[in-house]
Amino acid sequence: MVMVYSSSNREPFRRASIAYLIKPLFLAASLCAGCSPFSVPVRLWEQAAAVAFVLGVALLALLLAPGLGRRSRRRGAGSRSGGKPAASNS
Repeated sequence: MVMVYSSSNREPFRRASIAYLIKPLFLAASLCAGCSPFSVPVRLWEQAAAVAFVLGVALLALLLAPGLGRRSRRRGAGSRSGGKPAASNS
């Protein structure tokens, strides 16, 4: 719940009243997501445990694989303005 609550903290809002509506919605969504695994029978969790473990290890390997997720070194790959960073006015 703390992660969902803190990630919903998007300041500044255009209107302060929106903050009072959004935060309870995020909190309700996190409570539903947190309580939903308890509605699944334990037997199903036990059957799916091996597959979930292998899937988790595979996703971790993809995350840690060298070279994946790096930005391209082509000109203009990181910018929409042709590859040159925007000039700061400070």
